[in-house]
Amino acid sequence: MREASAGQLPDGVSYYRAGGGEFALWCPEDVHIEEPMSLARAHMDACKLHGAVVLENEPVVGISVTDGRVAGVETSGRSIATPVVVDAAGGWMRQVAELAEAQVPVAPVRHRLLITAPTAD
Repeated sequence: MREASAGQLPDGVSYYRAGGGEFALWCPEDVHIEEPMSLARAHMDACKLHGAVVLENEPVVGISVTDGRVAGVETSGRSIATPVVVDAAGGWMRQVAELAEAQVPVAPVRHRLLITAPTAD
């Protein structure tokens, strides 16, 4: 990650330097994603490719634990026995972990994201 110069920013994006605490950063090795939802879809497709069962639009209401290990998932419509659960809830990961009486030592924070067009760099 590098500090971006004012000339690298698109028109209309403010750049603060002298006397101000804000500035812009960029990572030339980052990828450009035209539509951010496509990244989530790619992750789900990769999970399926490697044998994971991905259930969409099926809210989890509980995670059963037996002898300190995951035993299954309770959704709003059914019970599913499984030895592994992947918590991919993003900013809600703590709430999902709490369903299994687990503690996740993180606190999500809001970030600003500027989506730009691809550059030659």
